[in-house]
Amino acid sequence: MSAKTLIKPLTYADVALFLLLIIASVSALFYVSAGVSKGAVVKIEVNNKLLYRYPLNEDRRIHLEFMDIEIKGGRVAVTDADCPNKLCVKQGFIDRGAIICLPNRTVITVEENGQNKRGVVDATT
Repeated sequence: MSAKTLIKPLTYADVALFLLLIIASVSALFYVSAGVSKGAVVKIEVNNKLLYRYPLNEDRRIHLEFMDIEIKGGRVAVTDADCPNKLCVKQGFIDRGAIICLPNRTVITVEENGQNKRGVVDATT
């Protein structure tokens, strides 16, 4: 049995569906990236308790006993951490969204104005 007999030839409907799915995927990618606005405030929470809240436009370094955080150029990053995989460090600088370090139970969130918008659907919900 040859490969041609195992694979059915594509019909025009298959190609049209494939192109439609690609266009929808690319459109969704642009829509989500344009729909999420840059943040203005950095919130640092450890064990679900808010420790710090800083404006994103002021450069500074924050040292926690298990992590170093840097706010620079309107973005925030974890520059060093004592967690085993250092996934939070590898995430790099962000200007929207969040950096989560599960071993240290730390969440660094970049918010638009520092207030949670309860009930508002964003790109991640």
